[in-house]
Amino acid sequence: MDHTLRDLVFYSVGIIINISLHAKVRPALMEHNVVSKLIEVLRDANLEDIELAKVAAKAIHNLQGIEKVS
Repeated sequence: MDHTLRDLVFYSVGIIINISLHAKVRPALMEHNVVSKLIEVLRDANLEDIELAKVAAKAIHNLQGIEKVS
């Protein structure tokens, strides 16, 4: 997500939103430091790009409260 092309970042975050809906995938996302990258996106987007900020916040929301999945 360290990319200068806004659309690429936007669609990448959208993919994270979709795959984070599956509880068994969430722990793997956490192992790859995805939340810190999403926070960076959220900070960079700010109010200048509210749509990008909203998708980053949604992805972070989906990843919060990860329960252990067997």
